[in-house]
Formats: sequence, structure tokens, C-alpha cells
Amino acid sequence: MATINLRLDKRGNRPDKHGRFNLSVIVQHQGEVLYLNVDKLTEQQYNHVFVKRSLDEKSKEYRQRCDEFLEKAEKVFERLSPFDRQRFREEFFKEEVKEPVNQIKPSEMTYFEMAEYFREKKRLKPASKNRMKTARNQLEKYKPGLNYKDITSDFLIDFEHELIKRGTSMVTIAGYMTDIRTVINYHRNVTQFIPQGYKYPFGAGGYGIKTVLPTKIVLSADEIKAIAELNEFETKEQEWARDIWLFLYRCNGINFIDLLVMRWDNIQAGNILFYRTKTKTTRRSNIKPITVPLKDKLKEVFEKICVKDSPFIIDKLKEGYTDKTLNNKSHKLGAQINKELKYVTQKLDLSLNLVLDMARDSYATTLNRNGRSINHIAELMGHASPVVTSKHYVGQLTSEQVKEINSCLY
Repeated sequence: MATINLRLDKRGNRPDKHGRFNLSVIVQHQGEVLYLNVDKLTEQQYNHVFVKRSLDEKSKEYRQRCDEFLEKAEKVFERLSPFDRQRFREEFFKEEVKEPVNQIKPSEMTYFEMAEYFREKKRLKPASKNRMKTARNQLEKYKPGLNYKDITSDFLIDFEHELIKRGTSMVTIAGYMTDIRTVINYHRNVTQFIPQGYKYPFGAGGYGIKTVLPTKIVLSADEIKAIAELNEFETKEQEWARDIWLFLYRCNGINFIDLLVMRWDNIQAGNILFYRTKTKTTRRSNIKPITVPLKDKLKEVFEKICVKDSPFIIDKLKEGYTDKTLNNKSHKLGAQINKELKYVTQKLDLSLNLVLDMARDSYATTLNRNGRSINHIAELMGHASPVVTSKHYVGQLTSEQVKEINSCLY
């Protein structure tokens, strides 16, 4: 006797452009398995109809039609002896098999499906894909199965309030809303899955995405100096972690991922020349390399971390790496380094927990404290405009400045 059932076929297969997998009648007999594709469904649709067994009329009609497929497969099996996969397939599809539901119209896609479509079609960095996935999941958690019609300005305001109640930061909320707007704009203007009659929820008269500038709490000048001068470590890993942080700080405050991909051919005429990983594929104008003279204090720490028999400066990547591999390696190795940096934090009794990301803030703050111009700092950090530098790095009062300003209080 054969085992015959119905299941969504996700055997290592990617969904189609609408996020759908094959819905298959699966016939198992004496170790042989036959998949007969009868329709395409998203995971959400499958769960709605078959797992939650929704009682709406369309779902009940759909299940009834699928039961007919199962009955047909059982009849074919009874007629065939011995079991033959090819003959079974031919007999099953001999009469026209009607798909149990109409094909999904683009305008009927859920937001979840629209977001997945965007993530699959656009060439996004792994970090961007993951961020958009998080925004999509948060929206789905708030209102499962919603479509673009549900996304109104009032809905977004309520969604924001719910996120605030959960303790989500305003910076994170702004990021979620930006990603939602990106998906909606794409399907309004590019795919045109969203009709023009849709009332756009963002902008004038609608929901306004907040511009949030998080308060920068940075290390003091004495603390940064102490980090650079520290020479007592319990393990080599602790010292290497501090040296990596120090290199990032002295090399114009670069991100760790930029050091990870840095190669020996980035060293030219006594300078380090490189493009920021974050912007080299997204910026369309004003693209130029960052140039850092490899001298004095920078050269000193460079000699400690470099691996001369590898094409990569710190020998943590292999040729032919993918964007996904790079992103995963950056996160995993960065987390390991941050763990080792806890020793430095405790040893020096720092006011903040030392992590790799602080190297960039510390670089900008050091230059600002010493009177360097915003324009120069922006160019050295690879920013497209001094406005970025001013907003995110040196545009706010430091704790020392606040203390000085408030010193006149009684």
C-alpha cells in the first residue's frame, strides 16, 4: 500500500518571484517517492489553509479540491501494478488538472510577499537583506497577513506606538519605517503591483519618519591614550584584539570589515589606499579612495597585526569569498574580538565597554577635540558630505563640553 499526502515542497528549493513553493501530492511506495505538483502557494497561504485550517469559504473550497487530487492519486495507484513512477505521472495528469485556486494577482500579494520579492530582486548586501527581513518580521508579528491596503498613516502611527511599548529604540523604529517605505515605493513605481489609487501613507499629510540622532557617549582623551599605551595582557588574544582596535582608530577610524578585506595591494607608495565597503557599491558619485599614510604610530601597530604570507593583511579571508561569507566572518570575528576587549575595559576601568565600533567614534572625537575642521574630518572618514560627519559624529556636545557649560550652575 502507498502513502499519499499533500505537502509544500521546500526540498532546498527557492520560492518563485511571488514567494511561492510547489504544492505537491506525494506518493511513497516501497522506498520510492513521487512528487506531483498541483499548485503553488506561499508558506503563509499553506499555513492559513492547511495548518490553521481556516474556515473561510475559499479555504474550505481549496481543501476540498485538494482532497480530490488525493483521491485521484489513490485511484491511479490501485490501477497500476507494478508501481511505475513515469506511468503514474502520466495517468495522474492524463486528464487536465485544474489548479485549485486562481494564480495570485500581484495586487493581492501580502506585504510579507512584497518584501520577499524586493529582497530577491534587488542586489542587496547581506546586512541590508537581514535588516529588511527584521522589519518585515516585526510588521508581520504586529499584523499577520497584512497587505499594502492595510498600511495607512494611522496604521504606521499605531505600529510605532506598539514598538515603543516593547522598548524598541527610536533609531531602530526609523530604520523599520524606512525599509517599509522602500518596499512600497518599489512596488508603486517599479513593479507597479500597487495601483496608483493607493493612498500613500508617508510624507506630507501622512506618517513622517523621525530623524533620530542618538546621543554619542565617547571615551575621554585620557582613556583613549591609556588604551594605546597598555602593554600588560594576560593572553595574546587580548593584545591582538587591542591592536586591531588601535589600528582601526589610527587608520582614519575605518570599520572592521574594511580591515578584513584589506589586501597587500592596498599598500602603495607608503600609503594605504582603499574604498569603504559600506559605500563602494551604493554611492554613485564622489567615489574616491581613502588614503592613509602608513607611518609612525599607524605603521607600528600595522606591523603587529599584518600577516606577510597572505594576500589579506590580517589573513582572515580566502580568495573568492562571497558577500555573505564576508558579512558572516565580520560579525563572528568582530564578536570574538569584542569579547577579548572586555579585558581592556576592566584593566583600565573604562567608563564604557570597549568595542570595535568605538574606534570610529574615537577617531572623529579626537580630531574634533583638537580643533580639526569638519570638512577635513569628513574627507578623512570617507563621508560624502560634512553634514554626515556633523550629524553623526561631531555635531553634538561632548560630555566634557556639557560639564564645562553647566559649571556655572549653583
